[in-house]
Amino acid sequence: GVQTCALPISILAAYAAPHLDRLRHGDIGWRHYIKLAAHSTLMSNREDLVGSAMTAYRPIMQRFRTALAKALPRTPSVALDRAFYVFRMTILSVAADSSPVDALRRDYAALSESIVGIFSRGLRAR
Repeated sequence: GVQTCALPISILAAYAAPHLDRLRHGDIGWRHYIKLAAHSTLMSNREDLVGSAMTAYRPIMQRFRTALAKALPRTPSVALDRAFYVFRMTILSVAADSSPVDALRRDYAALSESIVGIFSRGLRAR
């Protein structure tokens, strides 16, 4: 049979949803965890500080990266890596924002949809 690949939008949404959906409920523990994840990602060159976290999450990141590569077989590897990095950093930045003072920044479902849509369209355009 013909094997179909997931659409890039589905893969990106599967990554974004766990990060942003839980924020809608105001879980302060989750917000602190996201901030820690964001800071750890920014400090990935400090193996002594964040090495164990990076080791734990590397297989997960690789699964998403592999799924994207299958969904976008004509996208050059370096372009895919760059786009996936910027996507992940965008999700972490939005999730770690500790001052959601207006409706725009509190609507995490809409933010997730916007980020996923923008990156999905950008990846398909390559």
